[in-house]
Amino acid sequence: MRRLGLTLTLLLAAAPIWLRAQEATAATPPTAAPKVSASVTQSITAALPKYSPPKPVAEAQPANAPNPDVIELPKMKVSPKQRPRLTPDISLTTKAFNEKLARDKLSSFDRDVLNRYTLPLFGTSAADRAREEYERAKKDQMAADVQHLAQVAEAIDPAQAKAMRQAIDKP
Repeated sequence: MRRLGLTLTLLLAAAPIWLRAQEATAATPPTAAPKVSASVTQSITAALPKYSPPKPVAEAQPANAPNPDVIELPKMKVSPKQRPRLTPDISLTTKAFNEKLARDKLSSFDRDVLNRYTLPLFGTSAADRAREEYERAKKDQMAADVQHLAQVAEAIDPAQAKAMRQAIDKP
């Protein structure tokens, strides 16, 4: 409330001063620039350089013309090197990976009832059996991939395709 009263007081005190300043500037006419005679104007313009428009360029370059100061390199695509994927067989220890395979591949009945205890001399553990199954599936997938490549290579080089099939059959 005090601020509003103070603001109004200052505004009312400053208003008459502002009005007097406006009246003083409005009462005085603007001063006119002194007139210059025609002979003086001619002598000034004669001393100034004459205007000559720029000459048109004889060879107009197209808008998409290459700039001679810029070196253009051929277009190329840069792709980052693929990061190696951390699969469970790389990131886990052998024992932990075998146990994970046993949990994933074998049923709970097989793990908990049939193979709860393993005799060291006569049986294999559930984790070892799961690892063997994993290795067998991995080998079968590799053989299928090589067979597919051999079919493709047979059109180009039958001897190479035969060598690929023989290499996959070796133990």
